[in-house]
Amino acid sequence: MNRKRYLNSANVNDDEVTITIKNNSLFKITKTDFNSHTVKSYCFNRDSKKLKTVMSSSQIMAVKNGYAVTSKGYIANTGSSEMTLRKITSSGSFEKIKQLTKDGKYPTFLGKELYYVTYPLAEGTMSKKAILKKCDQDGSHVKTIKIFTEKNGGRIFFEKITSKYCIIRRDSMGTHKYTYATDKLTKID
Repeated sequence: MNRKRYLNSANVNDDEVTITIKNNSLFKITKTDFNSHTVKSYCFNRDSKKLKTVMSSSQIMAVKNGYAVTSKGYIANTGSSEMTLRKITSSGSFEKIKQLTKDGKYPTFLGKELYYVTYPLAEGTMSKKAILKKCDQDGSHVKTIKIFTEKNGGRIFFEKITSKYCIIRRDSMGTHKYTYATDKLTKID
């Protein structure tokens, strides 16, 4: 794909967008206005050269196998948001499957599974508790992997999520690796 050529034909500046390829004729463009904290998602048909708005006030967070996780509105680096699981149709629109959480972050598709983090009681900011969950890519079979807590009022960030372990960073306790199979948390920094 010639990214610059398609962006020019879509009349979108390269530094404002995140692009996700759906198939040979469509790709998603998420355009963020950092000054007003707004975001819109578009579908650009490479054959017809037409740009269509498919979501206003939604940010595409993760895409794989025809599924996408979107957030409600603009998310700052340290914030979290309502997350919705969607199915991408052949026409490029996003059909809502279900709301994953009212306050979450870090959606990660691995194989045919989706991993994500919820922050209960956070109301738009990180809380003292983070719950790592996984489900099938279609949103079924939701399972809690681990509940992490931060006793000193700090935040919990996820630096990496895999199908076997995750790397978390806590404000007061440093960086740790949590292995799912052994239920072990090991300090690595």
